[in-house]
Amino acid sequence: MKALSNALKVYNAFTTNRGRWSVTGLCEHTGLTKSHVSRILAEFRDAGLLIQDPDTREYTVGLPAITLAGHFLGSQPLVREAVGPMRRLAAELDHTAVLGVLNEGQVLHLLEVQGAHFTDVGMRVGMVVPAHATAIGKVLFAFSGSNGELILPEGEYSRFTPNTITTRRDLTAELRQVRKEGVARTEGETVVGLGATAVPILERGERIAGAIGLVFPRHTVNAKDRDAHIKRLQGAAREISGRLGAVVYPFGGL
Repeated sequence: MKALSNALKVYNAFTTNRGRWSVTGLCEHTGLTKSHVSRILAEFRDAGLLIQDPDTREYTVGLPAITLAGHFLGSQPLVREAVGPMRRLAAELDHTAVLGVLNEGQVLHLLEVQGAHFTDVGMRVGMVVPAHATAIGKVLFAFSGSNGELILPEGEYSRFTPNTITTRRDLTAELRQVRKEGVARTEGETVVGLGATAVPILERGERIAGAIGLVFPRHTVNAKDRDAHIKRLQGAAREISGRLGAVVYPFGGL
């Protein structure tokens, strides 16, 4: 079992936002020896689970990872129920609709439907996104605690722009407001000039299942537009939540 545990430790390094790994980098990341890492990588390469660049000798994930991801997305009720409303939001509002979930204390960018005003900021489906600086992350953490308990993201709160929240005190205050209103907003906190709005998706028992949001260039959205977006997002979230078994969606009007 230890051999399997070490192999998984190496393979799990490829689930981080770092897409390419050298043997040396994996040794530093996992604490395993070079010979041990090399043997594990060779096994994964021969099985097609990893690909080795013949020039740099670095490793990236292989094609079977796409098949696994496809099976996961196809089997998840949250994704199946969210994709239709997300397509409508992106088509009707011209902004990019995104879906995120919590995975082991991190925010996973699960699904994206690009709108006409799409801005490429380097976020990709399957990437981990910073919770403290994103509307999706704020919603997920604001509602992840039970009995009103507020849970904060762990680790250092990195500053991405002058608007990024970097203290636990300020983030706590904002998450409390998000929990009260059922909506999170960001104003250039991850990328200068980029705004976002997000709301929770609930499942059976009114538990948090995920968060749906809109991402947009800030100059294209005024205060009136933002209010309209919130209503549309809450309508979509209410629809998805009902299909996931939530009896009540407590935010926004019917």
